[in-house]
Amino acid sequence: ARLEGYQHLFYLLQTNPEYLARLIFEMPQTRTTKFMESVILTIFNYASNQREEFLLMRLFEAAMKFEMMQKVDRLVDVITGNPTVVKMAVHFNRGAQGQSSLKELLLPLVRRVIDDKQLNINTNPVDVYKIWINKREGETGESCNLPYEVSNDQALDHKEVRDAIALSIKVLKNILENFVKSITESVNKIPYGMRFVAMKLRQSLQQKFPDASREEVLKAVGNLIYYRFMNPALVAPDAFDIVELSVDKGLTPEQRRNLGSIAKVLQHAAANKSFTAENAALAPLNSYIVEAHPKFLNFFHKASTVDEADVHYNQDQYAEVITLTRPIIYISIKEIVSTHELLIAHENELAPDPNDQLHIIL
Repeated sequence: ARLEGYQHLFYLLQTNPEYLARLIFEMPQTRTTKFMESVILTIFNYASNQREEFLLMRLFEAAMKFEMMQKVDRLVDVITGNPTVVKMAVHFNRGAQGQSSLKELLLPLVRRVIDDKQLNINTNPVDVYKIWINKREGETGESCNLPYEVSNDQALDHKEVRDAIALSIKVLKNILENFVKSITESVNKIPYGMRFVAMKLRQSLQQKFPDASREEVLKAVGNLIYYRFMNPALVAPDAFDIVELSVDKGLTPEQRRNLGSIAKVLQHAAANKSFTAENAALAPLNSYIVEAHPKFLNFFHKASTVDEADVHYNQDQYAEVITLTRPIIYISIKEIVSTHELLIAHENELAPDPNDQLHIIL
């Protein structure tokens, strides 16, 4: 009887997304990440078939609406904060399917950068200054009587430093053209799950902030798609299995710096953020950022425009009724008990109606 009770309970949680959507925000924040990464994905069987992926998307949708309506006060909070549903969606879409999509998109771009042994992008004035001093002293065998520790502005006082940075920026601009084109034309390589969550984020923000401009809303969508999903894999492709390198080989400091320089400008272009005094050496790229930003906005709009989940997965409210095979989930006793405890602790918040079937099952 207890096993049957738990079967009814987990079936209810799977097919009625409102319960888990609310529970995520009722429990202490310290517990959410672990609960989401283990229990929630377990309840949906890691979305291993169409039915379960469809039900997981419904949970993301319900949780997104709840979080945006109840927890977000300013649109910018979506970018500066770390919204729970955004974390969940990125974690889920980093799974096998999302990983292969990222690899398909980024591998050719990353390979071109790490295979070019002559490529050396350095736009840090102090770094460039020190390399220049060392080279000069190495060639002459004499000290050049210049201070080794200098500020950015002092480093930029030297024509040799300015020329070296100008060359790096020229090289960087040529590479960026290729990256921007590939990324902004890659809509169909982004997993459906990521695009669906991006669409729900866009719709929820438009509903919550009707006076916000198209650009403000799409920047928040871009923060999810580009900054949180794509960018980490571009900065550290070895950590995200985009490129396979032997343990002893790894990426060289120059390769990491090259990728980091490219990623930095792409972030600024995606967010339409100019380089200011702090990064004065990169200011010549500001006109390029202004030019590239609309391409990113169009990309974010297209990426966040997909079929609704019931159409994509060919599921509707009758699909559950006519399903012939009983759904199965694999869950540990510990996960069952912790879910049961959480539901009892927050029962009234999850089901305010005294006749709700959750009360009966619990």
